[in-house]
Amino acid sequence: MRVVVDTNVIISGLFQPEGIPGTIRKLIGKRTFDLCLSRPLIEEISEVLDRPSIRPRLKVQDWEVEEFLQLLSRLEGGMASPRPIDPTVLADPDDDMILATALAAKADVIVSGDRHLLDLQSYQGIPILSPRQFLDRVELGESGKGT
Repeated sequence: MRVVVDTNVIISGLFQPEGIPGTIRKLIGKRTFDLCLSRPLIEEISEVLDRPSIRPRLKVQDWEVEEFLQLLSRLEGGMASPRPIDPTVLADPDDDMILATALAAKADVIVSGDRHLLDLQSYQGIPILSPRQFLDRVELGESGKGT
């Protein structure tokens, strides 16, 4: 299964290592699915993690953050090269980057906790799931294709 995981879920996984986002972060580490990334997505994750208001509040050690960032840069799920898309998430145009990454990566699913994206439900046939919905799907062993 090819998956784009929104920045908010990845960051939440570092705040809540034992919660649903933390479980998704662990699944990324175990390569349970093919994580699809793009340079803009990795840059956004790094930028958020470098904010002075964020790093001290994380529930993991600094070395774990660095190790996780290194893992992201080495993943073979696919580094997509997103092209600009027509404005889709008017309330938060930055969210269009997630959609563009999913489209370029030929993702099977987008995982996000962002209400603007979740309200879309899908984008060009790619389902947009909450972290809980995604974990339910993974636990059921579904690939997400064709849904």
